[in-house]
Amino acid sequence: MGRLLSHLSTVFLGLLSGAMLLIAVSFVPFWRSIAPAEFRHWFSANSFSIGALMFSLGTGSAVASVGAWIFAQGEAMRRWFLLSMLGALAVVLVTLVINEPANRLFIEPGALNDVDTSELLVTWTAWHWIRLLFGMGAFYAAVNAIAEPRAVVPTRAPSPKI
Repeated sequence: MGRLLSHLSTVFLGLLSGAMLLIAVSFVPFWRSIAPAEFRHWFSANSFSIGALMFSLGTGSAVASVGAWIFAQGEAMRRWFLLSMLGALAVVLVTLVINEPANRLFIEPGALNDVDTSELLVTWTAWHWIRLLFGMGAFYAAVNAIAEPRAVVPTRAPSPKI
């Protein structure tokens, strides 16, 4: 179980960080290049599918990171998975407290005018970079954790010596 969770945590964190990086370097510049009303229309049409992917990756990362930390063996490995878990939970916290409330405002008709949309997108982007850094830090810590010699709980009991 420990080996599976440690690898799942690392994979989920890598995918989550990559997806957040894609949003930061691809979607955000596009969003900023279009008029605020057009952005709100685009976001309303596409945010559900993006959010579904990001929610799955974020939840998987957080749950697997907690499990990997619980099953980690060795002091150095536990320390790396603790850092990884804290980073994953920080991504979830920033998402739930900052980005998701902004996402709801972007899609709610009449909630924002053009000036408010532009200002909120700047704030959203800044916090997105912060959560991206948390995610990349968590991924880095997870990679270091599985590189530790006693990185996971063995999946099979040792054979008895005769």
